[in-house]
Amino acid sequence: MTTFCAARPARENRPVPATEAGTKVGWSSCTTPLGLPYPAERPVLPLISFGHEVALMNWRPLLAVPILCTAAALSLTGCTANASVTAGPADAASAPDTGGSTRTGAGTPAVRNSAAPKAGSPKTKAPKTKAPAGDPGDPQAPDCATAHLTITVDDAQGAAGHSVAAIHFRNTGARCWIKGYPTVVGETASGARVAVEKTLHGYGGGLGAGDNEISPYLLEKGDTASAVIDALNADPDGTACKPVTTLEVSPPKRSESVRVAWSGGCAGFEVHPLLRGMTGQAI
Repeated sequence: MTTFCAARPARENRPVPATEAGTKVGWSSCTTPLGLPYPAERPVLPLISFGHEVALMNWRPLLAVPILCTAAALSLTGCTANASVTAGPADAASAPDTGGSTRTGAGTPAVRNSAAPKAGSPKTKAPKTKAPAGDPGDPQAPDCATAHLTITVDDAQGAAGHSVAAIHFRNTGARCWIKGYPTVVGETASGARVAVEKTLHGYGGGLGAGDNEISPYLLEKGDTASAVIDALNADPDGTACKPVTTLEVSPPKRSESVRVAWSGGCAGFEVHPLLRGMTGQAI
């Protein structure tokens, strides 16, 4: 006998598909075949439906092993109205992967999603630009030249055994930088030359207390920077004072000098760093 499994129970008088000659066909559920085997010693050939196609399969006799239908494997809802399907481990294996991969079925290799690009745009450095012409920090300005400076000195002021005066450097040309100490050499009436020491701080001028950093100054045309010179009015060794009558002055970083008249002091000459303005003193 041949058994035909359907998704729903067979109705009476339903046409039975034709099979090989001499084989009886009947409708049944998966577990209870209808009819008698014909002949008894021949194996039963169940008819299993896949959509609109019918396939014949050799199977063991119905009297020995009942036919089992798996709805998940054959895409059927069940052999009878009471049939049910329970998902097994294979169904769990096909569950979607929450770790960033996609599975297409059991035994199919997972395909990893490509890493998303990092948010944001590449960092770019702003191009360095030089200070434009006219900017107080113009790096293109040269050091102040002797020819473009008017160099003068104040009359010496005496106090507590000292003579003090400011040497002025007024810019008469294009903007320029000035920084540091002027170079000063004293000269007596007899032509003797007297060295002038460069010091940060002094009796009448120089940098402020605790300040040891010399700053540059950009002089526009008409601007002035000044340095204080001071000296002792008496020679420490007790010899007769021979006062300086002339100062030979050069701006910082320049060898060309200007001679200016000055009267005062006879020993211990010092000159201090240039500061912006007319006093040569830290504010």
